[in-house]
Amino acid sequence: TGAAELVELGSGTAAKTRLLLRAMAEAGTLERYVPLDVTESMVLACADALVDEFPGLRVHGIVGDFERHLRHVPEPDGPRIVAFLGGTIGNFTPGTRRRFLRAIAKRLLPGIDHLLLGTDLVKDPAVLEAAYDDSAGVTAEFNRNVLRVINQGLAADFDPDAFEHVAFFDEANSWIEMRLRANGAQTVHIDGVNLDVRF
Repeated sequence: TGAAELVELGSGTAAKTRLLLRAMAEAGTLERYVPLDVTESMVLACADALVDEFPGLRVHGIVGDFERHLRHVPEPDGPRIVAFLGGTIGNFTPGTRRRFLRAIAKRLLPGIDHLLLGTDLVKDPAVLEAAYDDSAGVTAEFNRNVLRVINQGLAADFDPDAFEHVAFFDEANSWIEMRLRANGAQTVHIDGVNLDVRF
């Protein structure tokens, strides 16, 4: 592609990205990496590691959500690749997917820039459900954490242990759905918005 810049949406640890960065460096075109991720510590750690790994690489990290913060991606220094890897696009509803792809398209220069989009085939529903309802309970705790965030941010009194994690494959849309289900009747008060919610 001759790209001088790699913009990665949802960069995480940049494990897969290193292959692209290495290829760009070997082609002699790599100048800048722009990781966009919601986890600040991940963006900072990744930037530090990559600057050491690729001498002369400039990193412009962005802490944010790739659906809402694309406008913070800087203007390109030269031809670029925008990468959205991992198959996350499959988790978007059709309308959200369309808006997201249009927003990316607005950031690309026609005939100069490239989009690298990760997709995946639909797997066996039993495999997918097991992945999103793992035996160690990691995904369940991640899902219940939203209740802790509401408790902290809005002075609510959710008991996260009073909710069970439910993951299932939606055949019609070919995606995983995750829910929190109340284990029994309860009322939660959310002081920050003066609201009582019955389950």
